[in-house]
Amino acid sequence: MSVLSDKRIVKLIDSQELIMHPLLDRGQIKGAKVDLRLDNILTVIKRIDVESYDAKKLDETGQKPVDYLERHVISCEKGFVLHPGEFALALTFESVKIPRNVIGLLDGRSSLGRLGVMVHVTSGSVDPGFSGPLVLELANLGRIPVIDSATYSNSGSESVTTSPLKRILGSTATGIPSLVYV
Repeated sequence: MSVLSDKRIVKLIDSQELIMHPLLDRGQIKGAKVDLRLDNILTVIKRIDVESYDAKKLDETGQKPVDYLERHVISCEKGFVLHPGEFALALTFESVKIPRNVIGLLDGRSSLGRLGVMVHVTSGSVDPGFSGPLVLELANLGRIPVIDSATYSNSGSESVTTSPLKRILGSTATGIPSLVYV
């Protein structure tokens, strides 16, 4: 597996094999990475007064889901404050379409990491053939509130597989879209 250069990324975008829309300018492509922006809708996991929450028990008759999500629409002028201990789900402003022979990698910004903000907590890979916005998991593990003004919050890079995949992982995720689009 090898990492694509900026020249190769531009070539894939120009041929529309790799789609990142809306890509404001080619300045977002830096080295082997493309800077992606945070969308203006975030879903924060609220603090709730329950002993524990077992999502598996929601399938049982009579169980009702706990309202633990709080949707925020942020303005670009004010930004969004992620307080210490808070966790939020967000989408990238750009939607991506990854070719069948490319794996995308999602990394957080080191400038946010030094403040204690983890931009992508779980798997940072984007499967070949994926299409849509990327779901980000934002967690403030630091000690100070951090403002994100919907600018570049993460970056993505692409790696080429040795050949196109025969079977692509389904692009319809279960659970996540309903959490983000509450």
